[in-house]
Amino acid sequence: MESSSKTVVASAVFITCLIFYMLLFSGHHYSLDGMVMFQYAKSLYFDHSFKMNPPVKWAIFEFTVPPWAVGLSLAYIPLLAVLSKTIFAGDGSIRTIPFPAVPNYEYYLMYNRVYEYCAVLNPLITALTAAILYLVCVELGWSKKRAGAAALTFGLVSPAAVYSKLDFAQPLASLFLLSAFFLSLKAERKKERISYLPGSCRSLSWRGNFDPIGIHDSCSNPRDSCLLDARWQTVAHQI
Repeated sequence: MESSSKTVVASAVFITCLIFYMLLFSGHHYSLDGMVMFQYAKSLYFDHSFKMNPPVKWAIFEFTVPPWAVGLSLAYIPLLAVLSKTIFAGDGSIRTIPFPAVPNYEYYLMYNRVYEYCAVLNPLITALTAAILYLVCVELGWSKKRAGAAALTFGLVSPAAVYSKLDFAQPLASLFLLSAFFLSLKAERKKERISYLPGSCRSLSWRGNFDPIGIHDSCSNPRDSCLLDARWQTVAHQI
């Protein structure tokens, strides 16, 4: 009964946040890295290539391989797969990267019709993160009202609400980092000293948006990441 109640409230947080995000939905790109990572997803899924052909050009920049982590591109792939079989079935535009020589090239990159549908990714991710935050707060012993208020504050009035509209990878990284912490808390409660799930989530967060913040890339291997679980679980226990 307790578990069912938590699921209902978490679902309500998810739906509330998602509705709010869709009211602010724009469906176009906001950044160069967002445009490049979206086009790279096409190259990975449709061309089975790690290099974009043609490359994406913007001002003085030209990219055949993005300099950013590949996680966001991988997250777009399921959406591209579904769209290519449904709304864009028989429409070759979903498979192609625009040629720099075409008229209105920059406009086509920024206001891409396929991306209008794929732009739902970050709203979904951020709403799910808010729901997981609720579960984290409950796991830490907060009352359901306080946990719900914290989750909705995060989802509706924090910078997360702004990022849900943008095309950056931070929401994806936040989702996996918070999931790692939640799974570490669950493992601590169940006295499971080492679990592969938290380490895998942390690995995915670094693949989603890896920045040089002092975390050595050797820890991006899920097996290596699990070696850090004891430290995470100690922190969770102290909380």
